[in-house]
Amino acid sequence: MSYFVIAYPDLKKADYDFLQSYRKKYDEKFYNIIKPHFTLVSRIGDVSESNLVNECKSKLQAVSMFDFEICCATILPSPSKGLYYEILIPSKGLKKLVDMHLKLYSGELMQFYSENSTSLPHIGIGCSGSANSSIQNVSRINKKNRKISGRIQKVDVIELDNNTIREIITIALQD
Repeated sequence: MSYFVIAYPDLKKADYDFLQSYRKKYDEKFYNIIKPHFTLVSRIGDVSESNLVNECKSKLQAVSMFDFEICCATILPSPSKGLYYEILIPSKGLKKLVDMHLKLYSGELMQFYSENSTSLPHIGIGCSGSANSSIQNVSRINKKNRKISGRIQKVDVIELDNNTIREIITIALQD
């Protein structure tokens, strides 16, 4: 069992459908478990749920809603797992996502900051055991010059246990 803090983006239907279509094919492990999202805090285990919720509420109380735009896919290798994650990183809105990510890991959650939490906030769209496959997939996406725009209006604290998501709380960002 692990806790995560994520942001489900508000997306246009066409963009959501594109992501889900791609994820259905290339992200088989998580496609049926969780919708497209930005991970802000990952794999927190040894903390009480109420402390985690209170910490997130406190850190996010002054954070405002914001827009983002994604124009590029890339690969996040995980050598220890022998996997290559296909991810989308926003060009617009990245600073605000990183600020939230770092703010959440300050204070009570600092003890959980590790190599698992140092990647940029992103939307995972695929995973492969082959670098070549991931390079080809990401190159195909980038050749299309597709832009995905959306808005972050809330952050969710969730629990992942045996491939089942339990939504704990949704924290609305300031308007």
